[in-house]
Amino acid sequence: MRRWTPGSRAFTARLSAISIGIAVVLGIAVARGSWFADDLDLLVYGNRGFSPAVLFAPANDHVVPGLRFVYAVFAEFGNFSYGFTVVWRCVVLALNIFLAGSLLYRLVGNSVWALLGAAWYGLSPLMLQAFAQLSAGVNDVHAQLFCLVLLHAAVDWFGAHRRRALLVGPVALALVLSFWLKAGLVLTTALALGWVVSRVGLRRRLLDSVLWGVTMLGPVVAYAAVILPRRRAGTARWPGWDVEGRLLFDSVRESALMPFVGGPWRWTDTPPYGFADPPLVAQVVGAAVCAFLVVLAARRHPRVLLLWVSAVIFVVVTVVLVSVGRYFQFGSSLTRHYHYWSDLGLPLLLATVLTLERVLPWPVDPLRRMSAAGVRAMLRRRPMVGVLVAAWFVGAAVSHVAFDAMWGRNPAPAYFATMRAEVERAGSPPNVWDTPVPTTIAPFINEHRRLGEILAVAHIDVRFQQPDSEPRIFDDQGRLRTADFRVWARGEVPPDCRLRLEGAGSVSVPLDHPLPDANWYVRMAYLANPDARVRVELVDRRTDTTSVLTSHTRAWPSGLLTAYLNDPLAVVGKPATELRLTSVDPSTSLCVGTTEVGLVVPAG
Repeated sequence: MRRWTPGSRAFTARLSAISIGIAVVLGIAVARGSWFADDLDLLVYGNRGFSPAVLFAPANDHVVPGLRFVYAVFAEFGNFSYGFTVVWRCVVLALNIFLAGSLLYRLVGNSVWALLGAAWYGLSPLMLQAFAQLSAGVNDVHAQLFCLVLLHAAVDWFGAHRRRALLVGPVALALVLSFWLKAGLVLTTALALGWVVSRVGLRRRLLDSVLWGVTMLGPVVAYAAVILPRRRAGTARWPGWDVEGRLLFDSVRESALMPFVGGPWRWTDTPPYGFADPPLVAQVVGAAVCAFLVVLAARRHPRVLLLWVSAVIFVVVTVVLVSVGRYFQFGSSLTRHYHYWSDLGLPLLLATVLTLERVLPWPVDPLRRMSAAGVRAMLRRRPMVGVLVAAWFVGAAVSHVAFDAMWGRNPAPAYFATMRAEVERAGSPPNVWDTPVPTTIAPFINEHRRLGEILAVAHIDVRFQQPDSEPRIFDDQGRLRTADFRVWARGEVPPDCRLRLEGAGSVSVPLDHPLPDANWYVRMAYLANPDARVRVELVDRRTDTTSVLTSHTRAWPSGLLTAYLNDPLAVVGKPATELRLTSVDPSTSLCVGTTEVGLVVPAG
């Protein structure tokens, strides 16, 4: 185990150049995309601030305060700028690559393998896909930053018995868990790495492991005590041993073996995202390279097998965790979704570099000045290694170019740019229906899909469903259009203002047709004096199931006007059969007129 010395300045400069260069190149590629899937969902949550209640609220079925905090920073300071998030991720990725390279330097010294390992880590397609999607980048890339800090602490403790490691390690683990619970599997890699670098006897090594494990219990217990009670019930179901076996086999060949060949080389054509679709030759070559490295480790450096075992544990546990939580939602696609596999790169990086460095020591000295002569001299010493390294980088380049071409087809930039242009062209803030954004921008599984929630983060100035004019609608391209209100049911309202809400109380408006499960819009004429604060609900009279259209907090202006309401959530239970209006204000005087329930679509 090595410490930084003045002689390592040249290595530091090269490692810094590699870290920054890779981060910039990937940032330029990722900048072609935009928000995707639950990025917008989490930005809406981030817009709610930094309070503990918000930070510890579940994201999907996870409690990840670190992720919530970063999204709150994006909402507070990023001003809905995708570029701001790209720069942020580039900085974190550069730190990750530098920490990975410096960890390798401590393990193998001033070796080309340390630099190549850092580049391998940064350019691995496992990292690319996690880095590209913002929500995965905040999960994975930040979690791996603290995973690397934890691994450095493990080297400090097992290799030099530095007591500070017993403080740094638990803090790093707590931060890892705050971004992504599954990344806590780095503990197996840290323990394996500790045994590889330890130079004491078995008894002392066991004692060191016990002390290390005791200190790691702190953040684990804290996570269980503070976070798990807040965890939202998910869709955890056991898919069965037959499914688990197939998923494990598919995960190994489609994901776990790909880092050895710069794969997957090919992606499914599903813009703006994609799943790995490695050809058979990539799977075969990846398996051969992996088997060769494991055999080399067993023959030349048996302790490194512990790192290979930690990688196997990671694969098995990942398959079980992800399949239990996601299989019945997304099927076997999780095996090719690299968001779940990005942190596998850490144990594979350490196992591969330590195996190769012991078998093929390759000092960095011939590259002291990075001259052409130095490169030729190095390749003359290890010609086949040079060919294999070059082949890996070619494979990684193919994977990156294919992914970038697909990622650049994200429709979000054009959608929001068109919307901004339409609002500016309107002059004053337009009155619009609070419709969901297209599923190409935010899928159905998102909790927050309404324009009212998303445009508040985007700082696009519009008014939603005000009674002073008929609301318009944004179409799927972001253009502002006249709305066509398609009536499904009408309220059975007696004429001559005979349906009145006077003071505190409730009145019901029966519907001439029941409403099936859907997101409904309501157009209700009314006469009020003074301003009224009314709660409106869609109700199934038989089960008293309700869906709130508007609460008491929104005032209905006095006068003869029309209220435009929408159901933010689908009706749950039986079909709705009536509208219920409730007031808690004794001064309320509101007459209900023509009432229609339906859907809104762009006219024409």
